[in-house]
Amino acid sequence: MFVEPGAGHVNAPAPASPFSVTFRSARRGIQSSLVEPRFFCDAMLGGLARWLRAAGYDAAFEQGIDDAVLVARAGESGRVLLSSDGGIFERTPVREGRVRSLFVPRALGLSGELRFVLGAFSLPLLPPRCMTCGGALRELTKDEARAEAPPKTLSRVETFYRCEGCGKLLWRGSHWERIARVLAEAEVAARVR
Repeated sequence: MFVEPGAGHVNAPAPASPFSVTFRSARRGIQSSLVEPRFFCDAMLGGLARWLRAAGYDAAFEQGIDDAVLVARAGESGRVLLSSDGGIFERTPVREGRVRSLFVPRALGLSGELRFVLGAFSLPLLPPRCMTCGGALRELTKDEARAEAPPKTLSRVETFYRCEGCGKLLWRGSHWERIARVLAEAEVAARVR
């Protein structure tokens, strides 16, 4: 699927699946489904990749990757390419629709970018992924986290999470609550869009 720079909406059909997201192109009124999308963010959208992970989506990002390599990897992996670089949309695989893509307008700010992507695909919030690596989070009991958790945290928190990708130990503290508020606001704003 291909998105015209500035249009901000996908305009070609994708295969349906048991978990699909329906969206409509504002320009052509084409309805489509997209399997729970996986994203590949360009160099300008590394922060967006982290927030998409927090929203529960698989979002890859590589610093300093060449545009041709980025387009090729997005195509090979079946990921939706997210970019704020109009030049990427001139590359043949993107222009011809062989690489699904979405132009994310510049100057939206991080929360605006998140709202824009959630809105463009009508995406709900899913269980969060690790913001660092994108790995799935596995729930742990207090006993399983006892050896690693800070003592003060251990006294206040009952449930912990382990990233299955990087092994990081996480818990729902004040930072998690702030992230959850930003995500909830983005989800509501995306629906209003």
